[in-house]
Amino acid sequence: MRCVRSRLALVAAALFLTSPAWAVDCQVRQLDWLDDDVGVLIPFSRVGEIVFTFDPADPEDQILFNLGYVNVLLNDNFWVVQNLPLLYLSPEHMSLSQPSVQFGLPIENGVPFEQAFVNVTITPEPLDFPPFGTSVFKPVFPFPYHAGGFEGGGSSLSDIPFVIGSWVGPFIPILPTDIAFTDLEHPIRAVDEEKNGCAPASAARSIQYMGDVAGFATGTAQEIYGDLKDDMGTSVGPGSTGTSVGDFLTGKDEYVDENNLPIDTVQTFGMADICDAADAINDGGDVEIMIAWSGGGGHAAMIKSIIKWPDGSATITYVDDPTQGDGTAANEEHVIHVNPDGTFDGGSIIGFQIETIDKCPADLNGDGSVGFGDILQIIGAWGDCPGPGSCEEDLDGDGSVGFSDILEVIGNWGDCPEE
Repeated sequence: MRCVRSRLALVAAALFLTSPAWAVDCQVRQLDWLDDDVGVLIPFSRVGEIVFTFDPADPEDQILFNLGYVNVLLNDNFWVVQNLPLLYLSPEHMSLSQPSVQFGLPIENGVPFEQAFVNVTITPEPLDFPPFGTSVFKPVFPFPYHAGGFEGGGSSLSDIPFVIGSWVGPFIPILPTDIAFTDLEHPIRAVDEEKNGCAPASAARSIQYMGDVAGFATGTAQEIYGDLKDDMGTSVGPGSTGTSVGDFLTGKDEYVDENNLPIDTVQTFGMADICDAADAINDGGDVEIMIAWSGGGGHAAMIKSIIKWPDGSATITYVDDPTQGDGTAANEEHVIHVNPDGTFDGGSIIGFQIETIDKCPADLNGDGSVGFGDILQIIGAWGDCPGPGSCEEDLDGDGSVGFSDILEVIGNWGDCPEE
């Protein structure tokens, strides 16, 4: 399936000249809004979704190597995607990415939106007015959607199908203040999420990803997901409530301790620490976004990229399974543009769960080096640990503090690596 879009050149007074049409792959969907049980809450909801696939060999798509803005018009009149900022680091990065955005279709809930005339435009600057260009006919595919399971339930509790409008990004041509991407050489693994299983699934993706990046062994993301459900006390399946914010952190820490993984996790709230989140991603760690849906329930998902803007807003791409409970492992990229106050169309940011690699686990006293002070701390904690993961001094994870842990200190003697 192909969408036609034109390359526009910006000229004075926001007038545009349209060049010949080019092609970009895309798929347009109308979401069947699933409930938290086993049925469809809103068949043919007014939530539309477009999934893009760009061609790194196309000169027009190469605008996105220097930060470009994607705009979409439906049926010539409805500017449903306004200034979606995308940046790709390389042709490989572009080839591996299929970003999607959700928007409000110009219909009522329950009405099939079976066809559309679609105009997709890429420009090097954000637009103040809808673009001109050539539209082509596109079929619209129904797609079952359910995501979430945070703070009481999933997407069925949200009022997104009733309030969602156009996807709106930045309008002012300004450069980002911070950009973060996960390591492209280490793909994010797909997880088959059960209904309301977003929290353990997002943490499972994160743990396997960081293991791949840092070179420590983990189970598969699906295996980790199964264990994390228990550690987080997650309620999954029909009629479930998912995971609480507190259990999201404590369950993640419990799993990390039980498996002696070099991962440190902190939870932050609001947008204040988004720069720390970006730094963690760029340093080989990972971040999970915590979302409250407008209307109720919420979502947790692994972040793939952050673009931070000078006005305090951010464009965030996260990865999840878009149809929980269908028995299929899947990853889909969702892009949201978050206002400085943490709100976006359909929800708000609760905060972030920021994971970093502990590059010096033998520095038990936190003085920046491994030495005699750490041996003394091991001697002070000598003996069996009260429970799995309960002893920081149990460096080898065998359930007790003893000579083997002193050998770990000796093997890592000296200054810790610089962050």
